[in-house]
Amino acid sequence: MTENPLVSFGKQIKFEDSQAMKYHWEFKVEPRTVMEYIGQVLAWLRLCMLEDPNDGFNGTEYYEDKVLLFDSLSEDWGAEATIGFSGQDLFNVLTTRCDAISESEDYQAAHKTIWRLLTQSSMQKITHGKNLTKGLALGVLWDMEENQGKDVAPGTFAELLRYGSVHFEQEREEIRYVKAQRPEHTIKKGLLEP
Repeated sequence: MTENPLVSFGKQIKFEDSQAMKYHWEFKVEPRTVMEYIGQVLAWLRLCMLEDPNDGFNGTEYYEDKVLLFDSLSEDWGAEATIGFSGQDLFNVLTTRCDAISESEDYQAAHKTIWRLLTQSSMQKITHGKNLTKGLALGVLWDMEENQGKDVAPGTFAELLRYGSVHFEQEREEIRYVKAQRPEHTIKKGLLEP
């Protein structure tokens, strides 16, 4: 995908860029492979960097002035912001029973994570990221035959998360918004101009 001239800038993106924003997945592949996995992000980046000299479209200006942005780490990846980026750790949190011994480390981690999600996040993204990270992502773990049904097991923190996401209402004033930053580099070309 990054060989396509429209999104070839994706070859220059480094893991340090995302790590600076506190995303700490342990990838076992090169950044280019990850960029090809999230091709829709590259397409969005191009649009936000685009300043078309032919028709006056200015994606950079539109992005800065019209796009409402929120802190995706906090709003979409709250579990990772709380316990780290290990799929196994999140699997353990979700499969911990709510009636477990409340002093145990597993219970404390599960309680903290799930209530953080229910009170301070808009959603929790679940990734598969097959063959991208050193450890297995939660989506892959849930898909494994030996784990069938564990995502819906009664009495677990996964059940509490599902129940709470439907029946609880957050009391916070607003989600965490961020101000759009002008991209360091812009593209002065037509929409489909390589």
